[in-house]
Amino acid sequence: MNKTSCVLITLIIITCSLYGDSNSARPDAVTSASKTIIPINQRNQTNSKVLIILATSSQGNTQIISNALQQTLNADVVSPENVSIEMLTSYQLIGFGSGIFDEKHHSTLLSFARNLNQCNQMKVFIFSTSGIAREKLGHNSDPHNALRDILIAKGCIVIGEFNCVGLNKNSFLRFFGGMNKNRPNKEDIKTASAFAESLLNLIN
Repeated sequence: MNKTSCVLITLIIITCSLYGDSNSARPDAVTSASKTIIPINQRNQTNSKVLIILATSSQGNTQIISNALQQTLNADVVSPENVSIEMLTSYQLIGFGSGIFDEKHHSTLLSFARNLNQCNQMKVFIFSTSGIAREKLGHNSDPHNALRDILIAKGCIVIGEFNCVGLNKNSFLRFFGGMNKNRPNKEDIKTASAFAESLLNLIN
């Protein structure tokens, strides 16, 4: 294989890695199922302080992290399509999460954020799973930039952000079993739970 071919293959792998979720959740990494899925326009009836707005696909990576956050925060979870903007006022903290697609959060989550009214310093946090960890990317390539900028422009206060890698079977990677096998793993879940604990300290 010549040098040009090697460079092209490397570029393709990097490009595929920038897309978030994969098609397979790891059963050994899932600690609990989602507890509360809220119907649209229904006010907070669980007395939870935290709402997680999760845009997930069949791929499963971000669902694993959301489950860990939900368990620690005793949070309600809802998809962007099934939450009314008015619901947000009954929570002290709102989480926004999805896999990373085209170097940013899922389009449905971004659309929901754009449609928010001015948030009056509502506390929020951001989370994601991706093919490449955020800390390995420069600020200009941070996949959280798009969502964070929208939320800040709306008057939200971003009090925390979390990211970990997830199994990636996009494109030809599926023929090799994917990248980031068995991720998120138990250590990722532990780290996500610790992140959630730190959020609780900021709202209690």
